[in-house]
Amino acid sequence: MTLFRGLRALALALILPLVAGCAAVSSLDSAARSLDTFEMLPLPPAGGSGAVSGRTLYVAVPTASAAIASDRIMVKPNPLQIAFLPGSRWVDELPLHVQSLLVRSLANTGRIGFVTSQTAGPLPDYVLQTDIGAFQAEVTPAGDRGGLTVVVRLNLTLSRDVDGRTLARRSFAASAIAANDDPLTVVSAFNTVMTRLLGETASWTVGVIGGRRAA
Repeated sequence: MTLFRGLRALALALILPLVAGCAAVSSLDSAARSLDTFEMLPLPPAGGSGAVSGRTLYVAVPTASAAIASDRIMVKPNPLQIAFLPGSRWVDELPLHVQSLLVRSLANTGRIGFVTSQTAGPLPDYVLQTDIGAFQAEVTPAGDRGGLTVVVRLNLTLSRDVDGRTLARRSFAASAIAANDDPLTVVSAFNTVMTRLLGETASWTVGVIGGRRAA
């Protein structure tokens, strides 16, 4: 009996590290799997002609909470819980992606002399700061509409670079329904929301700059 127990203990001692090793390899393999990458689109170049400001605009990197400021696509099952869309990511960390969308969309209006996100180069006349207040897909109660509701809120501040004086502030918000949790469906809803907000923020920014003269 003593011999049997000794052999059994030896067998377990040999097997358990192998099982643990397989689990570790499986975990590493899962972590190494690439995620599907998605991006949203800026506004297309505007057609036609209009008054063009010769001013320079610097678009700062948006601020956001730690949960938002990553490259993962955030989903909120309820107001107190944060999760991420499985197997999916944004093309860049979200603040950098939103910054790029703002820069390209504002430049594509053709109404601002120069739009940049670079600190090197000509001194800007204006600075656009953005705080991302919300950027998530919220689970809609099954008894209501089902699916997911994409919610985005951007808080913009436009100021003069020469003295930091705030010229205008405004919040922009929009939402859209994603019929299901398929990543492409969810991202398409995000893109629909951002297209609307980029249009509104571009019109607002151009309007403020167009009515101002740099000191």
